[in-house]
Amino acid sequence: MQVIERIPAGTACCWLLRGETGSVLIDTGMRNAGQILRQVQDANVRLILLTHAHFDHIKNAAFLAQELKVPVALHPADLPLLEHQSARPLNAQGVRGQMLRYFSQKLMQKPLEPFSPEILLSDGMRLNAYGVDAQVIELPGHTAGSTGVIAGEAIVVGDALMRMPALSPPLIFEDRKSCLESVSRIRESGAKIVLTSHGFTIRRRFFV
Repeated sequence: MQVIERIPAGTACCWLLRGETGSVLIDTGMRNAGQILRQVQDANVRLILLTHAHFDHIKNAAFLAQELKVPVALHPADLPLLEHQSARPLNAQGVRGQMLRYFSQKLMQKPLEPFSPEILLSDGMRLNAYGVDAQVIELPGHTAGSTGVIAGEAIVVGDALMRMPALSPPLIFEDRKSCLESVSRIRESGAKIVLTSHGFTIRRRFFV
């Protein structure tokens, strides 16, 4: 039995996937770094996996990687965003999307402590070596290197879907067509529990 726990971390949450012999921290958020560290210190975290390289998901990555002494994993297509958050244009869908893009771009102007991912993610990559029975799924569109994690009947989707307030494709994205294709991939994955980074989640813990 594995457990996925939701950890608040600013506008985007983190997910802690606890396995039999270790844990993977999925995303790091942009606030509450010390609180996140305290919440995961008993979990034997062996990897930090970033679903994509936007500021609100990676701000705490350098700090947590150093404190936990674990590697960071990211898809290679998002490496340019570590150098410059505006390396690729960000598009928007509708009025709410325009507002979300405005505030997102404001966040992306803030300084980011540099770090270098030691592990590059790819579609189907297994995470058993880090203590969990799970695999990576590529979900491009929101960013070119967006990924998710499938664990049992659950899928952590990063920003490939958002609950704002209903579950829907992201309102901001690099490529709309790829976003919709990734939604289809999520649907076809067979997952019964979809865990997003943004939006309201009733439960804090899921058994998968």
